[in-house]
Amino acid sequence: MWQRPPRSTAEERDRGLRKVRSWTMGLVLLAAGLVALTAGLAAASFAGRTTAAASDSSSATSPDDQSSSSDQPQSPPGGFFNLGGGGGGGHAVSGGS
Repeated sequence: MWQRPPRSTAEERDRGLRKVRSWTMGLVLLAAGLVALTAGLAAASFAGRTTAAASDSSSATSPDDQSSSSDQPQSPPGGFFNLGGGGGGGHAVSGGS
């Protein structure tokens, strides 16, 4: 039976570096895939803006119909930060002594 000669230190180092390089590339590809998957899921789950064709068809309706639409932003009943008002006519207070 023929036995191979013992490997030199340089050959062992090169073999280890190739193994580390292959693991690194595999993990980089895995991370890129997970980022793409997360981006795809986020894009599908959050509502975006309407397209130009959809907004053109909605512009044919009367202004009264648009203001009562459920996709229009509404202020909270107690106003922002529960300061009351809710109609947007509140006042701003800045620091001071």
